Amino acid sequence: MLLYFILAHNSANQVINLINKLNHPGTSFVIHYDLNSEDAEFNILVEYFKAQNNVHFTNRIKCYWGDFSLVNATINCMITARDLNINFDYASLISGQHYPIKSNEYIMNFLNESNGQNYINFFELPSANWANQSGGLDRILYLHFNKHSRKKYSARKLLNKGTSYVLRSLNIKRKLPFEKFYGGSQWWCITKETCDYIIEFIIANKNSYEFFRYVLIPDELFFQTLILNSKKSFKIVNRNLNFIEWKTNISPSPEILNINHLEKILESSNLWGRKFDMDESEELMIELKKEEEKKKNV
Repeated sequence: MLLYFILAHNSANQVINLINKLNHPGTSFVIHYDLNSEDAEFNILVEYFKAQNNVHFTNRIKCYWGDFSLVNATINCMITARDLNINFDYASLISGQHYPIKSNEYIMNFLNESNGQNYINFFELPSANWANQSGGLDRILYLHFNKHSRKKYSARKLLNKGTSYVLRSLNIKRKLPFEKFYGGSQWWCITKETCDYIIEFIIANKNSYEFFRYVLIPDELFFQTLILNSKKSFKIVNRNLNFIEWKTNISPSPEILNINHLEKILESSNLWGRKFDMDESEELMIELKKEEEKKKNV
């Protein structure tokens, strides 16, 4: 049984296309649709899926890139799944711009044979992956205030940035709730047991949860740090099962996948890809569908 947590913020039609593609016996969906986005788009989703009892919506909050709100939205999905008593073995966190690069049958078989392994990309801090941020330590050692604005310049954003700069300049460091911190990709595929543990941890350790509210880009640290510091013996595989292309190691956003990525995608052992766009990726999605049909007919 597979549950998808979907973080979406635009293009209701693309989200509909994604869910229709992923919909398969044994799958369920919990969608978080950014409260910053158009209500009209959200209403399209609600209306379209109102008769499907395996598609659910969680409480909407306003989300911002690099902000704790993305962690909060993900936790909302987990809590909704728990409150609705959704039956699942694995939960995969994806965006509204993900798309499967393997068939649903392949995905389900892969996870059924995974024997409870959690798939999450991670590295211990400090890491060369975040060399431009003292190996990632700057993200956690100093307070980073929520920017809460999509404008490049705003009074609040400039004030928060200035405050963070002053604290770093004065070397005013925070008390850390963990001895070790881990970073990695925002996207993962983990077991129900691990999801339950995360919710239980948050309830029992509210101060540790709140610590991440003032971490820079916490969605790339929170889940890795909680899972890797757990005393439970989770089975962990250091990969996230996603095909993602980056222009550079420090690019803020991955490339939009198009037909030029087809060969690499077909050679990939991953299950999902990101980022797809309904227009720019249309030819690629058509070819992926053709390849899937070929394999069915073999």
